[in-house]
Amino acid sequence: MGSSTVTAFELLLFFGLYFLPTILVYRSQRSSSHPAGWGVVMVAFLVNLLMGWSIIGWFWALKFARVRPEDVVTGRSGGTGPLGAPGTPPAGAQPRVCSACGGARTQTCMLCAAQGGRWRTPQTANDVARWEHCGFCTGSGRVPCTTCNGTGVCW
Repeated sequence: MGSSTVTAFELLLFFGLYFLPTILVYRSQRSSSHPAGWGVVMVAFLVNLLMGWSIIGWFWALKFARVRPEDVVTGRSGGTGPLGAPGTPPAGAQPRVCSACGGARTQTCMLCAAQGGRWRTPQTANDVARWEHCGFCTGSGRVPCTTCNGTGVCW
């Protein structure tokens, strides 16, 4: 005969572990006087509350503990920016030729393998094979480099 009652200690332990990402974000932002810091805490709390039940959501909320309020205001993420975002070089960094495109600013289109398109196979007995231009590279076989965002240099 097992008891199904939950003690207060077990509830406190469960909620403490569940909201651990929010607690860590709160502790890291508490010492900061930056006004954007509390926005980070609120976002972490909402992510933790609504999606923390999944392991991915819990770790996503935990990621906010590493966010600095200054980065929220300036738009820096502390790492590589999203595709198309201008790169901000670290202090004292010297530009170097992009290792992915070799400074050419473009890469081979992976969708059409630099062919500019593909042959469309006939769908019926009366149909003929036709050449279709690639919609991703618009038939050129080249796309902007995703490593250097088409600049040809990396930091």
